[in-house]
Amino acid sequence: MSKRFRKLLGAFMMIVFVLVYALVAMAVADSRPMHNSPPLAQSMLYIVLGLAWVLPLMPLIRWMERAEPHAYPRAIAKRPRRSPACTKSAALNFVQQLITWFKKCGQSNLA
Repeated sequence: MSKRFRKLLGAFMMIVFVLVYALVAMAVADSRPMHNSPPLAQSMLYIVLGLAWVLPLMPLIRWMERAEPHAYPRAIAKRPRRSPACTKSAALNFVQQLITWFKKCGQSNLA
């Protein structure tokens, strides 16, 4: 199955799940025990209901984003290679520019 089709199928599954979950969460929030509970317990339940939909959808999202077995080595081959010396010298250059700038700011404030 292609990644594109998995994303399409996963998107439809997520929409259906969120619609059903919203109806269930509204029913729980509107239940009699919920109305009789203290405000702190109500707030905690609203927080839990607002975030709990993420947990069942995480495996689905991982499945949607899974790389195709034949595409993975090709993706690594296309990635540009950086030499460690190049990134190290760029970082060193940036730090040196920062030090120079701080020295200038310190001298202008003292004068």
